[in-house]
Amino acid sequence: MPIGYSAVLLPQLQSTNSTLPTDDEWASWIASVHSIATPIGAILAGPMMDNWGRRLTLQLSLIPVIFGWLSMSVWPNHFLLLIGRVLGGFSVGMGLGTSQVLIGEISEPTLRGFFMSTPGAAYALGILLVYALGSRLHWRLVACFGLVLPSIAAVALLFLPESPVWLVNKDRADDARKSLLWLRGGHQAKVNHELHMLIGHSKTERDKEEALKQETRDVTCAPVPRWWHIMTRPQVFKPFFILLTFCLLQILTGSYVAIFYGVTLIASASNTPSQEYDCLSIAVMTALVRFVVSIITSWCLLRHGRRRIGLISGVGTAMATSCLVAFLYYKSLPGVQPLPNTRDTKIIAGLIMVYVAMNTFGIFSLPCLMIGEVSHSLETNIGGPSSVKA
Repeated sequence: MPIGYSAVLLPQLQSTNSTLPTDDEWASWIASVHSIATPIGAILAGPMMDNWGRRLTLQLSLIPVIFGWLSMSVWPNHFLLLIGRVLGGFSVGMGLGTSQVLIGEISEPTLRGFFMSTPGAAYALGILLVYALGSRLHWRLVACFGLVLPSIAAVALLFLPESPVWLVNKDRADDARKSLLWLRGGHQAKVNHELHMLIGHSKTERDKEEALKQETRDVTCAPVPRWWHIMTRPQVFKPFFILLTFCLLQILTGSYVAIFYGVTLIASASNTPSQEYDCLSIAVMTALVRFVVSIITSWCLLRHGRRRIGLISGVGTAMATSCLVAFLYYKSLPGVQPLPNTRDTKIIAGLIMVYVAMNTFGIFSLPCLMIGEVSHSLETNIGGPSSVKA
């Protein structure tokens, strides 16, 4: 919800009857400061969940977002809006990676891909909720509603056991058994087998780490630092750069521009005021399409490879974007009936929804899944989930 909030906040702030008049410079900062704070939370989350556990890190990640929603709903001025957006971005950075790691560690292997794709659906649901609320309610009231889900999560996390993988790595085998019993429904045989595998894997990884330290003991005194020696290993740099490249390409496809500026983007493309009912309705529909496609993606991941889904998503996104650009260029030519009109608005809305659907199907959904699936080499070689999120 903090991610999609700017899309419904900015049109209201920049409307003629706004209670807090906002120019383009302030609007740009309000939209972008969330993304500036997210990497900070992500980097800090790594050592926190390594040292304090996944559950406690998730609980701590709720504190900033609660205060962020409060600052935006109770004290309406530009500075506190920025503070609220910073806190929301920081919280998203802390929570997203931590939840992916936790889901990967508590899921059964046969269903891990499916479970690790569900945060994408929850992500899309949050955007849908904030779009739907923002299309009907004042932005301060939307911020008040934003407090509901973090509060529910704070209570729910009290009943969630800690990751058995983290507990085993901390030599707390008894606690890991209790956690597995809760997670596996009391299935003793399955718990015993899984606990045995976790303990054996933990010992193997520690032996590998000791061997790596022995191998690179003298590297710290050499011109090339030890971390560079580790990063140049194929089992480390290959998954790292695959993930990094995919995330970069995801950003370049406009995924987050469409989320942060959803209403403004649709209004600009259709040449209509952002407060028009049709414009707001189209924005809500794009969020609904994103949510539905996220669920479809979770189902497809059980039956199809990631590469195929990524290729379909990339080709579909490129085609939808090209068609939209070509249509807008055509409407700008001399002698062509200019926007807006009902038929053209429907065409633009349809192309934007196709773009959102194809982008969500793979490009938007796969990076979070890949964090869990390629993180093994990174965790083994450079010290755990902190390196993955960093």
